[in-house]
Amino acid sequence: MRQLNGVSGDVMWDVGAGSGAIAIEWKISRPESRVIAIERYEDRCEDIAYNAFAHGVHVDILLSELEGVPAMLPTPDMIWLGCPGESEVDLFVPLWSYLDSGGWMACNAVSARGIERLRRAHERFGGKLVRHSGYDLPRELWIAHKD
Repeated sequence: MRQLNGVSGDVMWDVGAGSGAIAIEWKISRPESRVIAIERYEDRCEDIAYNAFAHGVHVDILLSELEGVPAMLPTPDMIWLGCPGESEVDLFVPLWSYLDSGGWMACNAVSARGIERLRRAHERFGGKLVRHSGYDLPRELWIAHKD
């Protein structure tokens, strides 16, 4: 999250939240923010709840696919997309459309499909792309600001 230190926001969506690590870190570093973890797997939602409780923070958890969900949520200032290669559809374009001017979007990808999607998002929306290597996995982090 070091790359996100300068990013602020009252509302953060963690889409494909997994264990909730990003949502929880966001909430710890920005206690006044509203953080919404969107996850499609029930066992992962249970993990998020446990992990948030263990770290003493409140994260709203939504067990759902993304389709139809954003209309009922507050407009995000920041969207984190987890595992962009795991979804059957590329979520970058629809998620970008939910950001108002001044919003941020970030993603960390490790799979070949996820990295391909992330690179297309970088070409389309700009921002900063950083390649990391560790744990014998190629990883790329992308962050962009919507003007």
